[in-house]
Amino acid sequence: MNRILNLSMPILLWSLYLIGLSFLFGYANGRVTWELVTRAFEMIILVPAVYYNTRIITPNFLYRQKYLYYALFTLAIVVVLVFYNSFIWYSVAPWITNSPASVTSFWDLLQPYYLFICLIDVVLAWSIATGYALLATRHHEEQDIIQRKNQLLQAELRHLKAQIQPHFFFNTLNNIYALSLEHSTKVSNSILQLSAMMEYLLHDSTEDRQALNRELDFLQNYINLELLRFRYPQQISYEVRGSINDKLIPPLLFLPLIENAFKHVDRSVTHYFISILIEVKEHAVTCLVRNNFQPSAERKGFGLENLKKRLILLYGSANLYQLSTTIKDTTYETSLQIPFYQHD
Repeated sequence: MNRILNLSMPILLWSLYLIGLSFLFGYANGRVTWELVTRAFEMIILVPAVYYNTRIITPNFLYRQKYLYYALFTLAIVVVLVFYNSFIWYSVAPWITNSPASVTSFWDLLQPYYLFICLIDVVLAWSIATGYALLATRHHEEQDIIQRKNQLLQAELRHLKAQIQPHFFFNTLNNIYALSLEHSTKVSNSILQLSAMMEYLLHDSTEDRQALNRELDFLQNYINLELLRFRYPQQISYEVRGSINDKLIPPLLFLPLIENAFKHVDRSVTHYFISILIEVKEHAVTCLVRNNFQPSAERKGFGLENLKKRLILLYGSANLYQLSTTIKDTTYETSLQIPFYQHD
């Protein structure tokens, strides 16, 4: 469809140009046929010259501020077109239309009046083509810049997501290794959960957007594997509120918050806790994570810094997401709210 449109639009525009100017200049004196013939022959050279100007001369000379080269090329082509039009007026048009020429000599056409008439068509078409070429060249350059920026952003996002995976696998494999030393029956189920997570990381998470229910399944598997390390897993809560169907979000944005809680929770006290709440609303989803910690403990890691970089790359400086961190006594709380993507 686009190919047909791209072919038909120039034909339509040139047809309007031919018919419109012929009636404009020929209707009053009854010389419409004459005008049609002269302009039809004129277009044999005018059309290629206009496209040459649009594709080569304007983008490479005028747009690059090489005004002298542009002026010389333009002057040469305009001179050729004017002489060609004069020849059509004097020889071809009278012969085809079987009507007398409006001048008695070819050199009469070089008088100011006839030169002005010949120049009207050339200058009009040339000016429109030049303006279009300038706009088209600028548009293409802007699109190229946007495309390059998008490619850089996608490369940076892939790099940041790739940093998550080794860090995550290191912790999870340690958990399964500890179970294997105890000859636990949970090893086989843990390996299945890890396999499901690996599939998600290797395939689904590489997409720009992911179904919310798939993302939450991944988080559930991660939490289940982390619980293997805890003596009192009942003190870890995970709750989802709201409908999770038909919702799209960027993948792996909530994982750093949850991973951070499991990493820094203070298990030296009896009543340690981790609370994970996923709250789904109409246009956004919020992940709220709370855990106890030791205020004196040093908190290192790239998880949250990595997350902040990804959020900036995904949403820019616009106020489309909300990331907050709150510390009160021995409770550490992080919250991230992101909007849903629209379905295509």
